[in-house]
Amino acid sequence: MHSSIRRLGGVAAAVVCAGCVVFSVSARAQDTKPNVVMLMTDDLDMSVWETALALGYLPRIKAEMVDKGTTFTNTFAALSTCCPSRTTFLTGQYPHNHGVYRNTGKHGGFEAFLNDQSTVATWMKAAGYRTGLIGKYLNEYGTTVKDQGGTYIPPGWDTWKATFTVSQFDYNFSNQGVKQHRGHAETDYQTDVVRGFTLDFLRDADRRPFFLTITPTSPHYENVDEDGAGVIRPAPRHADTPDLPTIPPESLASFNEADMSDKPAYMRSEPLVDPVSQRSGYNSRLAAIRSVDDLFGAVIDQLRSDGREAGTVIVFTSDNGFQYGSHRRVGKSDVYEESNRLPMIIRAAGQASPRVVNAWVMNTDWAPTIAALGSAVPDIPVDGRSLLPWLMGAGIEGRRTMLVERPNDGVLSTKYPAYSMVRSKDPALTRATSEAATLVYAQTYDPKGQVTDQEFYDLSIDPLQTQSLHTSTQPLRLAQMKALKAKLAALRSCAGATCRALED
Repeated sequence: MHSSIRRLGGVAAAVVCAGCVVFSVSARAQDTKPNVVMLMTDDLDMSVWETALALGYLPRIKAEMVDKGTTFTNTFAALSTCCPSRTTFLTGQYPHNHGVYRNTGKHGGFEAFLNDQSTVATWMKAAGYRTGLIGKYLNEYGTTVKDQGGTYIPPGWDTWKATFTVSQFDYNFSNQGVKQHRGHAETDYQTDVVRGFTLDFLRDADRRPFFLTITPTSPHYENVDEDGAGVIRPAPRHADTPDLPTIPPESLASFNEADMSDKPAYMRSEPLVDPVSQRSGYNSRLAAIRSVDDLFGAVIDQLRSDGREAGTVIVFTSDNGFQYGSHRRVGKSDVYEESNRLPMIIRAAGQASPRVVNAWVMNTDWAPTIAALGSAVPDIPVDGRSLLPWLMGAGIEGRRTMLVERPNDGVLSTKYPAYSMVRSKDPALTRATSEAATLVYAQTYDPKGQVTDQEFYDLSIDPLQTQSLHTSTQPLRLAQMKALKAKLAALRSCAGATCRALED
């Protein structure tokens, strides 16, 4: 028997289905709660992810996650930038609610996260979990007055091994609130140090259920300049990874887009990117991500050795995507698919066969999903929704509309101004007879919040977003834009259940 829920906005649900991974949420006894591992990479975009899989560079992730987990093919970041995305993970909230809009500056970085007293870590700890964070926390942690030089440990974390930078060598980190340094020895490679700390956590004699967040900085660039150029050093054992002579983004019409006249004013003068430097960056990511596969393999082996594999839920994902010259842009944070779409796989406790879910999900969903797994109760309004019904095989439609945003912080930025974007397949907005059509409408703002530019794409005919339709005078396009503008205005100030209702 298969029970179906058409649209679900809550944190947990009971679902019955045949041939699914079944675990009770509401009635689970304390000692049968699953362990939860969140493995979040840094700047792993869909192109590098798919290429690394195809080249066989992720053998353990392929065998243990792709082939045994649930792949969510349509996963998006609410703001495709490291610190805002990671704060969304911690809170289950859109950036306009948690207040972190950038990596640095006003509304940016660790100090901008004002409510770290309530996060998925505090919820899980209150639910009886042993918690740990190993790797990257939030940008600028370890360098501000608030974190007291890395001695500050945010509430909710029992084990705290937080790195200060994305550098793979010569970096500082907080080891339970004590600042420590690693140098240039092969054993200092940051992803491998994260692996060592992770194994220490897993080998701990404490047998309570655990919630472990592992956040290696691979494959994030090191030493990035203003033009977004840079490389990341692979683990020495993977230094001989062969380079691709050309990279997949080069074959797309969006790469070094020929006509930028339809783009916002701040983008129209973007120069052509250098293909050689983009190949270098892309290839360095392919080499660097291999150490994450090593890390993941060590986690699986330890769980298996301890007899805890079957009782552990594992989430694999990235904080944001990346653009290698699409629309002449290098980096992330834009309204385009390359920035916002993420790889994500969840392997449920006891799952041994692959499944694919095409529903639209977001990084706002990670915290409520983890809370539902642990029977934890968020004490702040969460904007996302639990993904448990999809893991349990329910026929759920989920959201038909989503918000992607960089809220206005009143700061002038000529390269990354404030914007908001609505992405929808809702026939009430698309004016289509089915949900086959997907529309994207975006506004760019000046520091006073005035709209300076618009973009409007129909992904069913222009999936690469090379021709904005915002100047169209066709009645259908005008009606679509009017409906999307109204929805965007409502989403920009939504909170909690109101967000979920607007998305459905």
